[in-house]
Amino acid sequence: MLSLDLADYNGEGRYVLPVPATFVIDRAGIVRAVFADVDYRRRVEPADILAAVEALPRP
Repeated sequence: MLSLDLADYNGEGRYVLPVPATFVIDRAGIVRAVFADVDYRRRVEPADILAAVEALPRP
């Protein structure tokens, strides 16, 4: 594995990992797509990000 000592990283008694997330936000600040998963090993597919960007309203 990655040899990450969570106790050392987070402090004693805290065993948490960050939740990676991907957001696509349009020019008006509206969130158009979100992907977040508590399983840090799962990530959004690049093709899905590209599709969300291509679907953004054109100015």
